Amino acid sequence: MTMHRIMIFLVALGVAVCLSADNGPTGPVYVEPLKTASLDEMGGDPTVKNADQPDPQGEALRARSKEILDAAGFRFSSSLPTLNRRAGVPGKLRPANEIQKRLLVSYAVYLYVVYDEKTVSKDDIGALLSVYDLPDEFTRDEALIITKPREQARKEHMDTIGWNLENMEALAWMLGYDEQPALDGKMIGGKRRDALMEFIGESWQGPEAFAKTLSPRSEADVLQLEDTFYCAHNAVRSAQLGHAEQVPEKFHPVRNGGVIHEKREALTWALSPGVEWDATDTST
Repeated sequence: MTMHRIMIFLVALGVAVCLSADNGPTGPVYVEPLKTASLDEMGGDPTVKNADQPDPQGEALRARSKEILDAAGFRFSSSLPTLNRRAGVPGKLRPANEIQKRLLVSYAVYLYVVYDEKTVSKDDIGALLSVYDLPDEFTRDEALIITKPREQARKEHMDTIGWNLENMEALAWMLGYDEQPALDGKMIGGKRRDALMEFIGESWQGPEAFAKTLSPRSEADVLQLEDTFYCAHNAVRSAQLGHAEQVPEKFHPVRNGGVIHEKREALTWALSPGVEWDATDTST
């Protein structure tokens, strides 16, 4: 994959477009890679650090997470490491501009796959990438998608691109979007998708105008929600391994669990400065 192929999208200088068409994916397929650590033993676990040290901040977050998840019907491991004991997660919130760039990259890939050339042209998408300086933010897989012929990208990725919306909702929430990511495992669609797309669609007005619409969340707020989703994800992994009692009744471990995974990934990435998107530690 060469940067030259990505640069074909960066020739336009900026065009506003209408994003009202509702032809998104309706039933994405989800297969989650299992990166599951031991649920009950912390000793020797490479995902754990400072196991013998106190963690008052992490314990306070965990107590609130347990409250929320008990009420929602999730049961997670009591030995799951708290904030300052998690080896792969620094627990410091990234600058808002990094979260914004990740949101817009996910958005650009989503637009490229879901919408046709007449609705949102590749030159329009190129303009977005250019004015926000996004070419270096793509993962290898994202670059492969956005450099395929449009119809090929749509055919190959339409069934899975809907998962981007789950990442995007969590990223948007961290930037001030009103809808807090929910634990119900329901995939985004309909009016909920429209509201999210409207929020992100303000980016077409340019960086300065878009910045005025944002109200980034505090690190404390992100830490709490991430810990809650981390614990919920642990329960989901247990259910995927056959322990259905760890998740709410009628909660599908793979389909609904995939929603938890995607939102958790975005939240954990935001608290892992210096870590690439596709290297985010989603172990449980």
